[in-house]
Amino acid sequence: MEKTGRIVGKLAVLLVYYALVTYLCLGSLDYVSQINVPHYIFGIRIDRWVHFLMFFPMPLLLYWIAPKRRRFLSLSVSALISLAVSATLEYLQRFTPTRFTDPKDLRANWLAVIVMTTLIAIGMLIWMIVAGKIC
Repeated sequence: MEKTGRIVGKLAVLLVYYALVTYLCLGSLDYVSQINVPHYIFGIRIDRWVHFLMFFPMPLLLYWIAPKRRRFLSLSVSALISLAVSATLEYLQRFTPTRFTDPKDLRANWLAVIVMTTLIAIGMLIWMIVAGKIC
């Protein structure tokens, strides 16, 4: 019963995260233009940073709920799902009246997924070396 509760809790966190990202990608955010923030940080437009930060945790959350018997397969599937979700949400923006599709936003989304997936893979390799599973 305790294991079921953990799975339900993890799924709830993932669903809340997906709902938030979907709202941020497809919702009307007209009020954001009233917030006084810089347009660029380190020479990169602020909206690219926002896209990167939105999609950065996605592969980690998916990997967190995935079965751990085949860790690298679970990580690969988590990365592919994250890439597909980010592309789908970017594509769906073309059908909303206040949003538009931008290939540079998609690139920021995918960069976030790739960076997080790489960090997880490096962590897994370090863990395997320390645990003595890789000599």
